[in-house]
Amino acid sequence: EGNDIGPSGAQQLAQGLLVHTHITDLSVADNPLRTQGLEFIAQAMADGKCPIYCLNIKNTQVIRIPLCIQDTKHLKEIVSEDNPLLFPPREVMHRGAAQMMEFLRDHRTQQSIFDAEAALEIEKHELPSMHGG
Repeated sequence: EGNDIGPSGAQQLAQGLLVHTHITDLSVADNPLRTQGLEFIAQAMADGKCPIYCLNIKNTQVIRIPLCIQDTKHLKEIVSEDNPLLFPPREVMHRGAAQMMEFLRDHRTQQSIFDAEAALEIEKHELPSMHGG
């Protein structure tokens, strides 16, 4: 806590999580991690080699929880107070890790559907121009 770990330090920490697979609680509280730094850590957690049950990101300047964090198998608690969180909404975060994970899964599903529909729309509009010269 409070070690001035920014995004680049978080990237190094994430690489360490892939090697040190015995860590179950991780606190990066009071560090300028930002969303980018949390992305690195969440991706390492999602790789499943490190069974982190509790993640403390209190006061880390995070505005968005990465979707990939819902791929973690072990996370049971996330402490996220004192962040300017925009996504997921604070009321979701206050309900706990299980509700956050459910929200992220639902969002990812909706995003996938939206992306597929958007791709189809783009394809529809591009096809005539491709054949029309």
